[in-house]
Amino acid sequence: RRVLFRSTGTTVGAQRLIAFQYAADIWASKLRSPTPIRVDAQFSALTCDANSAVLGSAGANTLHRAFAGAPQATAYYVQAAANSLATPAGTDLSPSTADIDANFNANIGTAGCLVSLGWYYGLDGKAPAGKLDFVTTLLHELGHGLGFASAVDDATGAKPNGFDDVFMKR
Repeated sequence: RRVLFRSTGTTVGAQRLIAFQYAADIWASKLRSPTPIRVDAQFSALTCDANSAVLGSAGANTLHRAFAGAPQATAYYVQAAANSLATPAGTDLSPSTADIDANFNANIGTAGCLVSLGWYYGLDGKAPAGKLDFVTTLLHELGHGLGFASAVDDATGAKPNGFDDVFMKR
């Protein structure tokens, strides 16, 4: 993996793409999957006020269980994990759907939304005072989409269709 210490994009959009690819490359260096992991990502208005904000959110678009190659057939796996385990190798269990949907707060630093802060798109992990490290936020949120999250409904405690997710089985 190449190491860059700053984003060389000349527009905010280019800087965001470079940072996103950098974070995706970090995850890719740690994962083994014969199936490409597809991510839909966008900046959108997320909950925010003068003192707090949702920086981002991400999650798997689909859950899969009882697929060929599933180590625990009765447990749900997020789409990227299920695809990496499915047989034959290279199987995409939901080929028309991206594995992960990610949203990042477009309003950070604007009126009424943490106005004194802004996004830092550098790649060195050294966000200056008053900036939020976008790569760190990306890494965190992509982790949720890769399965570092529970599928249990927080409000009710209900399991998806009554089945455990794979983390409940450990």
